[in-house]
Formats: sequence, C-alpha cells, structure tokens
Amino acid sequence: MTALTSKPEAHFPLSRRDAVLGGLLLSAAAGAGALQWRRTVVEPIEFDIGDGLPERLDTLIAHDSGSVVRPAETAENKSVYDQEVSRVYFAEDLPAIMLMIAYGSAQSETLALHRPEVCYPASGFKISESQLVSQPVGDGRVVPANFFTGVRADRVEHVLYWTRMGNQFPASWASQHLARMKNSFQGVVPDGVLVRASLISPDYSSAQATLQGFLEQLTTRSSPRVRTVLAG
Repeated sequence: MTALTSKPEAHFPLSRRDAVLGGLLLSAAAGAGALQWRRTVVEPIEFDIGDGLPERLDTLIAHDSGSVVRPAETAENKSVYDQEVSRVYFAEDLPAIMLMIAYGSAQSETLALHRPEVCYPASGFKISESQLVSQPVGDGRVVPANFFTGVRADRVEHVLYWTRMGNQFPASWASQHLARMKNSFQGVVPDGVLVRASLISPDYSSAQATLQGFLEQLTTRSSPRVRTVLAG
C-alpha cells in the first residue's frame, strides 16, 4: 500500500505591490507607536470656572441650580469632566436662562464631550433638528454653535450650545470625531468644554436671539482666563 503523504504547501512569490503595501502598513504601525511616546496632554486648569463667571448680566441675576439638564452619565463616562457649573439667571418678567458648562482636560476616543442631542432625549425630550448658527463671543469673534428645541410633557425648552475641543469648535458628532482623530494623529490630547444655555418658553420666535445675546454677554464679561476656557 502506498503511504499517504501530505501535499506540500504552495509558496507564492511576493509581488512588488504587496511589498509596498506591507511597507506602508508597517510604517503606519510604527508611527502610531511613536505617537504613544510623544503625546501632548493639556494640563487641567487649576481654578474654579464658576468664580470667573459674571454674577449679573443686566437685570439677570445668577443662582446655583441643580435643576439644569446635565450631560448624560454612565459608569463608563463618569470621569469625562473635571468641572461642571450649572446656574440659572433670573429676572422679573423674563424667562429664566439656564446655563451649563462642562469642562474636561483630556478629550480622546474614550473620554469625550457629550452633545446635548444625546442628553435631552435621555431626559425624555423629543428634539427638533439642530440648526447651525454663528455665535458671537466678543472682540468681533464668532464660533459655530447649535440651536434646537426640546419638547417634553411638562415643558418646551430651547437650547443653544457650542463645544470647543482644543482650538477647534466641532458643530456635530462627526466633526467632533474627526477633530479627535486629527488630534490623535498629531499626538495631542486636547482639553474640551461644552457651553450650553437654554430657556423654557412656548415662544419659539425670540428664543434663539435671547440665548445668543445672553451667551455673548456671558463670554464677554467673564474673566479673561474663563473666557479662554469657553471660547479659546
């Protein structure tokens, strides 16, 4: 009986294209490894953001508040923010304006700002499509911001906010993700902040202008170092 022998393995010659592709992949892997060694991380700020915010804006007077809708929190993201400041600005015969500032010193794929389009539905709101607006922040500067309306059984809340990640102002989840990728490629772990103002009112027509005026005053009249945190 003839003994069975295993079929010898086939060996295919490495094409020039495969060699070039393999070299590129190795270079990319080496570059990614190098980034781990030269990462630049922003140092956390050593002051209380709330101390540099104006206590009064014209007739509006600030009060600390725990009733503001907070960023969504899970067991995985409790360490996203180093500081959270929530206040409500009251004035007679005017709708109260709620302010939320959430600051994180390290923005990455695992620690990232949570956009209000996620937080509000998590709190039971049905939200309108976000509108991109140009928000003045003083000194003739504007930053891209988002405006939307959230409706829940007990209230109609209009929301205006922006996010800063390092020196970029992503206006959508996609642009925020791209900003993180760009920073990662450059070996930078930036800080980030969410600045959000909202008011409860059935009047849709004036809500956006009211919130834009409020946030412009807020940034302009904050202390210089807090203004840098909010608007770069």
